[in-house]
Amino acid sequence: MTRFDPSGMSSRRQAAPGTGASTHHRRRSRKGEGDKLRFDILDAAEALLAEKGSPDHVSMRAIADRVGVSPPAIYLHFDDKDELFFECCNRRFGEMANRMRLAAEHKHTAMDRLEAIGRAYIEFGLSRGEQYEVMLIGDPPDTIGPEEALELPGAQALQMVAEAVADGIASGELRADLDPMATAVALWAATHGAVMVLLDKRKHPFSMFENEQGVIEQVISMIRYGLLA
Repeated sequence: MTRFDPSGMSSRRQAAPGTGASTHHRRRSRKGEGDKLRFDILDAAEALLAEKGSPDHVSMRAIADRVGVSPPAIYLHFDDKDELFFECCNRRFGEMANRMRLAAEHKHTAMDRLEAIGRAYIEFGLSRGEQYEVMLIGDPPDTIGPEEALELPGAQALQMVAEAVADGIASGELRADLDPMATAVALWAATHGAVMVLLDKRKHPFSMFENEQGVIEQVISMIRYGLLA
């Protein structure tokens, strides 16, 4: 579900007819370079997903051409396209969760943590643009069970918010009637909605609101005053 930085790719030659992608020659990987190839495949898949907007419009051959390998080389690292795109999205959720964690790290009150997390989330979404818009498209593979799903970065990020809410309730800082996880989901909905509206505004300028920062501040303000005891 989110766009990707293809900046690591160098000179390219014309893609094979019908692929719709650029490519370049790649020498055979030396021993120990398997991880690098895996990351290159993820980068290429992310870039194409960002460009096309849907996994349905991205073929494994196009990804291979973008990297400069044959399609079978991809299957040495990923079982299928679903697993590949899930990993693309999952690593961006990891980046997002890390930004949220760092933002809240030195905050002393629950509300300050929640505000910092909300700002970090919005800033991440706006800085990633098209990447963000496709982050939510990668469903976990069938091999990932419910308990494993709870360990995924996206679930961990949501849990981080729920824990901050629970801490605020326990300290008397936040309203006692709040349900921590339901509140965390509501906060996610509010910040996600702000990101999507502002990203759409950048594509289709709307004269009724030109002050992005003003919108962000209002969202944060509504969150703050909706939660405080």
